[in-house]
Amino acid sequence: MLNAQAYYNLGIALREQKKLDAAVAAYQKTLTLPEDNSIIPASAHNSC
Repeated sequence: MLNAQAYYNLGIALREQKKLDAAVAAYQKTLTLPEDNSIIPASAHNSC
């Protein structure tokens, strides 16, 4: 299963190819998925 970042990147690629309907669909899919915070370094969670 693709995560939100993957669908966002797909939307960018499709937009560059002028496949605007497909790009919009990819961007809309991004908005339905949970945010992926796994790329945030663990040290950022303990900054306080």
